[in-house]
Parts: sequence; structure tokens; C-alpha cells
Amino acid sequence: MKRKVLEDRLEIIRKYVSGKEVLDCGSVGQDLQKTHLYTFISKHARSLVGIDIKKSSLPGVIVGNVETMELNKKFDVIIAGEIIEHLSNQGEFLQRVREHLKENGVLILTTPNTFAFRRFLDIIIRGFSKPNPEHTCYYDYFTLKNLLERHGFKVVEFYYYADTTSTWKRRYLIKNLLRFREAFSDGMLFAARMTNKNKN
Repeated sequence: MKRKVLEDRLEIIRKYVSGKEVLDCGSVGQDLQKTHLYTFISKHARSLVGIDIKKSSLPGVIVGNVETMELNKKFDVIIAGEIIEHLSNQGEFLQRVREHLKENGVLILTTPNTFAFRRFLDIIIRGFSKPNPEHTCYYDYFTLKNLLERHGFKVVEFYYYADTTSTWKRRYLIKNLLRFREAFSDGMLFAARMTNKNKN
């Protein structure tokens, strides 16, 4: 499996959503590289529905819980941009995704990387890594791949990505470090398709 470090996640996302029927999960809180993901997808998808537990003024976004959603519609692509680490029941979410994906559909999932170099820096400098109070878990490549496989998904494409919002000194340090150790990247992007091996 290729483990390239992306400078722009949106290019990969655009490749999958262009001309497709898309469901975007967790639409309200997303912010990828200073570009709101839902707005970006809307410019490229054939149709777009968003769902979030918070009310939104974004057109096409409905209020709902992705762990229990029943939308009575199937989609070509389901986007889960930085949401799985916020959920209480990640497995239930993946089961709901299966119910809403077309047979050859794709799940695009992005999430922070538990082994991001900045977390190690925090521990060295502060003595601890400051947690996000809204997160319930962190993943690395292997644990999230395992979770996806347990719920009947096969990873077909994978990338690391780096944070582009930090200071130029930090970006320079991390960019050069990632040339040798890509597993220190800030986050991960998985593209996965359903299989018949659903263990739950």
C-alpha cells in the first residue's frame, strides 16, 4: 500500500466526488486546509447531502446522528472528514455507512494520526500532548485499517497528509522530516470499498 504524504488532500477528494452522488458526514465542523470541505465538494459533486448533529445554514445539510442515520438513499461516495475520532460508537457509524453506500461506492475517511510528530514535540516541551476535548480516540494506519476491515471494508488507497496551517518554521521542519519518516504526518486519508466480509 502506497504511503505518500499529501500536500493537498482536496485533490484526492475531488477525484472521488466529481460527478457523483455524495453524502458528507459531519459537515458543520470541517475545515480542511482553510477550505470548508462541504463547500468544496458541492462544486464538484453531481448531488450532495450533508448530515451533522449540529444545525447548519449550509444548503442541503440535515440534522442527524451519523451513528444512527437512516436516510433511505444510497450514495456513490460517503465522506467522513475528521469525524470518526469524535464519535462514541465508531463501529455503528461504519455499519450505517455500509447501509448508505452503493455496491461499488467508496468511503473517504480522514482523521488525525496518533503518531504525528507535533504530539511528540508537545510531550518533549510540555511533558504531555494537549488533547482535543471533543475526541474519543486516535488512530494510526494499522488500527484504523483493522477497524475498517472488521466492518467489511477494504482499503484501496491510503495517504498521509501534513498540517499546512502552522508556522513556516514548523512546516519546514515537518516537511523535511516526512521525507524520511512519513508516519510522523499529522493526519491520514483512507479510501475504502465494501467487501462481503463484515464481521459485525
